[in-house]
Amino acid sequence: MTNLKKQILDLQKVSETLEPNETDRTKYVEEVSQYANEFINDLKTTKTFVGSKETPNAFALSKNKKTLTEILKLYDDEIATKGIKPASGGHIGYIPGGGIYTSAIADFLVDITNEYVGMYFSCPGGVAIEHVLLDWMKNMFGFPESAVGNLTSGGSIANLKGLNPFLVIASAGTTDTGSIDPLQEIGEIAKAHNLWYHVDGAYGGFFILVDEKKNQFKGIEMADSLVVDPHKGLFLPYGLGAVLVKDKEAVYHSHVVRA
Repeated sequence: MTNLKKQILDLQKVSETLEPNETDRTKYVEEVSQYANEFINDLKTTKTFVGSKETPNAFALSKNKKTLTEILKLYDDEIATKGIKPASGGHIGYIPGGGIYTSAIADFLVDITNEYVGMYFSCPGGVAIEHVLLDWMKNMFGFPESAVGNLTSGGSIANLKGLNPFLVIASAGTTDTGSIDPLQEIGEIAKAHNLWYHVDGAYGGFFILVDEKKNQFKGIEMADSLVVDPHKGLFLPYGLGAVLVKDKEAVYHSHVVRA
């Protein structure tokens, strides 16, 4: 028992580096903030794309520790200054966006408190925020108040488990070209054949907020389920998706499952 206690105490000393004191925490935040400000301030003059490859063994694992200053330099040399710089005003295509500074701060706070919003009991406020966001999306896409939804880690959430077709999937803005299927016509076909109508708006769904494009989304309210990714069209932090389902009872009896 004494030996086990010693092992635990020894491991505690090792893990203490992951729990810095207030002085070190303040220093870390100030150093990262300084780097972030320099990065943003230099965007107007730095290149949008740099074709350099990663330095061999730059990320090789080692028992030697690195200071935060060394880590930030490595990040800047090998990640932030090579390849595409999505935050640059010269970058005008595809999914990666420049992000929003206030969203980064929100991510920081959420990661620090490490809230779990998988159920109401563990974080009532976090679940309430999720419901407000989903209600806003339901209203935006013409879904009824009785519709249900969930925030997911991305847009790939539905699979086909049998041999008989049971659903039709339409695209509300493709990733490569932004093309929108004739949503109303497809919805009418699905309804006529009693098929589940799913709309993939992961990339382009939020373009419904653009007045000049809103009419192209006519018929999206006919969908039985809809997927949108705020991290694409709204430039929020990566890894946030949402699924809306019009009839919650149908979910319990359908063959649509989450991947």
